[in-house]
Amino acid sequence: MLIRKQLVPAAHRKVNRGVNPRTYITIHETGNTNKGADATAHGNLQANGNSRQASWHWTVDSDEAVQSYLHTDRCQHAGDGVGHGNQSSIAVEICINADGDLRLAQRNAAELVRKIMAEEGVPLSSVVQHNRWSGKDCPDLMRDGRAPYSWAQFLDLCRTGTTEPITKPLPTPPPTVTVEEKVSAGEVAKKTYAVLRVDGNWGALTTEAFQILMASIDRYSGWIDGDNGVLTRKALQSWLTNLGYYTGLIDGVVGSMTVKALQRFLARKGLYAGRIDGRLGPLTVKAFQTYLNQQRTYL
Repeated sequence: MLIRKQLVPAAHRKVNRGVNPRTYITIHETGNTNKGADATAHGNLQANGNSRQASWHWTVDSDEAVQSYLHTDRCQHAGDGVGHGNQSSIAVEICINADGDLRLAQRNAAELVRKIMAEEGVPLSSVVQHNRWSGKDCPDLMRDGRAPYSWAQFLDLCRTGTTEPITKPLPTPPPTVTVEEKVSAGEVAKKTYAVLRVDGNWGALTTEAFQILMASIDRYSGWIDGDNGVLTRKALQSWLTNLGYYTGLIDGVVGSMTVKALQRFLARKGLYAGRIDGRLGPLTVKAFQTYLNQQRTYL
């Protein structure tokens, strides 16, 4: 990989005051899939005066890494104002242009991250997603599992320097068992479901609908009883973890972190347009009820 400097001239610099302590490395994806939107293009964008009030240290594609700011500069990339994202981290943008090779871009980014970690003494535990600072769904392709390497696999590449991640492969899932087969085996209580009323009230019927959906994909092993107990709550967290939206403990405690993960998932589906605030209010519940109606696998 070619590594080169193209530092932004004084007339076009967009940085915060003070010296960056370089505590973190923040990973972004550019979000620009246009052909030609590579590291050179983004380096030129910053050097010639970005129209947005934004700045970042590095842009990486499948061929090169371009540095636009010194690591000591406090760039404006994390969406957290004067928080640790903008004030204390080094920003690395990964190009996702259609005419590039995203797998190679991710590997080049990992190589660059290893270099920065060694130079600045940043531990792997402080290599974080943009999402950490502002809640934005970024790097979204890695977060959603649509990139060649998932977030966990990308961190493995940052850790080891191998061309392939060392994350252990998931065990082969058991054969899919339909809800009907589970009913026949007595594992799931038989019940007929009507279409949920989208009223924003998470009652027993909403819980039952979620339970039967989770049972159909082996995320719930309890009885279909409408009880929003610990098994149901753990199933919700496990499901959101599997989708890549939740990174907390599977403890059955549905707090703001779990609800934010659900809100981000529903927003990605185009069903929720509210704030990602971690509150399980009527807007969130209505969006979830609509999703459940769309996914109906009821008997």
